[in-house]
Amino acid sequence: MERALNLKTKDRFTIYGVLNTSPKKSRTLLVLVHGLTSDLSDHIFYNAARFFPGKGIDIFRFNLYDGRKGGRSLVRSSVRTHAEDLNLVLKKFRNEYKHIAVAGHSLGGPVVVIADTTMMDSIVLWDPTPMPDLKDVSEGMKSPLKYLPSLKSYLAEWNFSFLLGKEMAREYDTLKPVQKMKDVIAPIKFICAEKEGNAKGGKEYFRAANQPKEYVIIKGATHGFDEWGTEEELFVETLAWIKKWN
Repeated sequence: MERALNLKTKDRFTIYGVLNTSPKKSRTLLVLVHGLTSDLSDHIFYNAARFFPGKGIDIFRFNLYDGRKGGRSLVRSSVRTHAEDLNLVLKKFRNEYKHIAVAGHSLGGPVVVIADTTMMDSIVLWDPTPMPDLKDVSEGMKSPLKYLPSLKSYLAEWNFSFLLGKEMAREYDTLKPVQKMKDVIAPIKFICAEKEGNAKGGKEYFRAANQPKEYVIIKGATHGFDEWGTEEELFVETLAWIKKWN
């Protein structure tokens, strides 16, 4: 079953989300947190919403920014803003489920780490970015980040162009999510892509993490787990971790 479920933030924005439930009432919820320029309909989230309910686990996926009325915009958001919205989601569901697992992909990794992890029973980070210094962010882009004073934002160019707000750009130099791993006490698993991903950054997170923890590399996968079979392996590894602590 699938239904839209929207939440209002304290600063009067709307979080647009979708709840996918199992055929039988579940005591476990997996909350999905997307990465930079992504959304709840990207294939790993859309397909996760079909895979996990079939295994008895409900799914909630939501947009950190959304073009619909009242939604946040990326350029005016930050990792801290995202973490606050994740906290709101967790508070909504905390008394409705016995076990809440959270999975964050890419920049969703730092979002999860700096959120209130005491409301999480288990965590899985999918190829999380360690948020390198801003000068290193341009790696892999068509051109270096360009600051636009009139917009108080940076122009970023991958295979498409987008604006990165000044506050979020500053976080790349100041947030240091790997250093915050010492405060995470929930069981945590890092699942990284072998190619063109954050396997090295994932290892940094892993070394800094408390026990219990686990680190897995999916062979042949790139950052988005787009290759044949890699998405399924990602889900199976995630499911195993959630069941271990459920």
